[in-house]
Amino acid sequence: MLVALGASIALLTSAGIAQAETITLGPALTGPGANGYACAPSGGGGCGMMLLSTSLPSVQIAAPVDGTIVRWRIKGASAAPGYGLQVLRHNSDGSYTVTASTGSVTPVGNEFETLATSLPIHVGEYIALNLPQDGEYAGLEAASTYATFFPQLESGETRQPTNEFEYPFTFAYNADVEYEPPPTPTPTPPTPPTPTPVPTTLAAAPVAEAKCIVPRLGGMKLRTARETVKAANCALGKNTRRKGANNRNGKVVGQTKKPGTTLAAGSVVRVTLGRGQ
Repeated sequence: MLVALGASIALLTSAGIAQAETITLGPALTGPGANGYACAPSGGGGCGMMLLSTSLPSVQIAAPVDGTIVRWRIKGASAAPGYGLQVLRHNSDGSYTVTASTGSVTPVGNEFETLATSLPIHVGEYIALNLPQDGEYAGLEAASTYATFFPQLESGETRQPTNEFEYPFTFAYNADVEYEPPPTPTPTPPTPPTPTPVPTTLAAAPVAEAKCIVPRLGGMKLRTARETVKAANCALGKNTRRKGANNRNGKVVGQTKKPGTTLAAGSVVRVTLGRGQ
């Protein structure tokens, strides 16, 4: 039976069935550490933190594939209920919707913990970490920017971030996403030549060119608008600022290209920033 089973596995492998692959969203939890963080908003209710950018190299922030989060990790968590991992979809109005959630989790309180889960995630979605009131976790020595939510996010909720914070460190949590790559096609045996072959000239198949699909940028801060434009294969041009608007408080109130317009890859989209509320 063992011999037969081994033969079956070899047959499946040779048939080109794709094996699941894994990518990690968020930073590797290695390298020099920094002071940790304690969630203590004035109104209570815990915190939600979502990474927007980091100076650490080669960090995947938004999901590049459809897949399933099978585990997540955290350093320096308190042994208290109220931690949880959320999957967030970015909406055109600047809000985020929780599309999947682990719910409330109580870490053991070890320096480094891995927690199993099974959460669907789609291309372009982000992961966010919920912390309970006074809950802690560690940091890494790298500057970062986070969208913050006070109080913490609930399953199925749609909400604008409370604000965006720049930190001199990057919070130590990440998640593994498993996905199925396209299967390797099975080679087709060559067709024997016919008795009277007819030469045929085949035109090369055109290569699909990347396109810039202009996204809706209204209501976004400049940093978020830049990331969104880049993800759409476009380029953000020089922006216009209305009186009182700057890179920290300004939000997009106008754009030069209509959302949904298809342009050549790298086409420039310019925005107008107004003073945020």
